[in-house]
Amino acid sequence: MRIVLFALFLAAAPAYGQARTKGFSITPRLYGASFTVDDAGDEVDGGGGLGLRLGYGFSKTVTAFVALEGAGIDAEGGPFENINDEYALGAFDIGAQFSFLPSNSINPFVRVGLNGTAAVFDVEGLDSDDDPEIAGGGLTLGAGAEFFLSRSLAIEAALDLSGGQINTFRIGNVQFNDLDGSDYGAGRLGVGLVWRP
Repeated sequence: MRIVLFALFLAAAPAYGQARTKGFSITPRLYGASFTVDDAGDEVDGGGGLGLRLGYGFSKTVTAFVALEGAGIDAEGGPFENINDEYALGAFDIGAQFSFLPSNSINPFVRVGLNGTAAVFDVEGLDSDDDPEIAGGGLTLGAGAEFFLSRSLAIEAALDLSGGQINTFRIGNVQFNDLDGSDYGAGRLGVGLVWRP
């Protein structure tokens, strides 16, 4: 973490005035994740994962994006500890990011989008295609900053919070839709690289 902060500090001065936020962007990132479902208990599960976001800046301040992320979650002590020790958590977001200082070397932003979240549980004795899965949809709100290393490359630090309702349960070939679902909440705190070719 100290290395990342040091790199951010060094990046700020030389990149001043060179930042570019328009056009195509690709952002891979590492992140820490948390996940909870209201009816499954009060505890929060946590883990880590990888994500990829593709964006297109229509102007200096507005970028449309799609993001796909996946994490391995430790269920110990959390709402799903009685089901399995670990499970996979996936998230899909589509939305827009709004930059506050698009021409500066440090560019804070907020983003908002539609979110889809799914958790897949690896159960002993079941084929991987038959593993239980819960899924739902909601909204994502995020905030963070880009620290430009050059005109086309930046380090991003961001927190994304998602929430909505679980409305689908699937096991094997049996799927239940339009359930009166439980509320879910997810948090993703990540660091990544933003490249605008």
